[in-house]
Amino acid sequence: MIARRAQELDPLSLIINSYLGYVLYLNREYVPAMDQLKRTIAMDQDFAIAHYFLSRVMVQNNLADEAVTHAERAAHLSPNNPGMTAALAYAYAAAGEKQRALHTLRTLRNSPTVAAVVPDVALAYARLNDQGAAFKALEIARTSGTLWSISLGTEPALDIIRNDKRFAELLKKVGLPYPAP
Repeated sequence: MIARRAQELDPLSLIINSYLGYVLYLNREYVPAMDQLKRTIAMDQDFAIAHYFLSRVMVQNNLADEAVTHAERAAHLSPNNPGMTAALAYAYAAAGEKQRALHTLRTLRNSPTVAAVVPDVALAYARLNDQGAAFKALEIARTSGTLWSISLGTEPALDIIRNDKRFAELLKKVGLPYPAP
C-alpha cells in the first residue's frame, strides 16, 4: 500500500499518518483505521484532519457520540473550514441529532466556499435519509469539479445511497464502474 510506504519514509508526518488512516477507512478496515488515527492524534492533538477522518471512521464503527466529539474538535480547530462543518453535520446526523445536523447544514449555505465541500454535505444528507438532497449535492460537486471521484466508489458513508439507480448513473458520469470495486 502506497500510504504505508509513505509513512515508512516519513513516520512523523501528520498528514501522511492521517491519510493512511483514511485509506484504511476506505478499505473498510475500521479498527486499524481508528487505531492509526488515534496514534496520529497522540502525535498532535490539534491536527484537525486526523479528528475529521476519525469522526468518519467512528460513524462506521457505530460510535456516533465519539464521532461527534471528534467532529466538534475538528470544527473548533479549523473554524473557517466548511469541510469540517459538513463533517460535524454528518456526525450529528449519525448520532440521531437531526435538528443539530440540519442547523449545521444551514450555516454552510451562507459559506462562500460551500461548493468545495458539497461532497461532504452529501454525506450528511444521505445520513439524514434525504437522498434527493444528497444526490443534488453530489451532482453539484461533479459539475463544479469538487467531487472526489477517486474515492466515490468506495466511500463507506455513501453505502446508504449506493443501491439507488442515481448512484450508478453518477459513477458512470465520472467514469467509474458499477458496482464499485
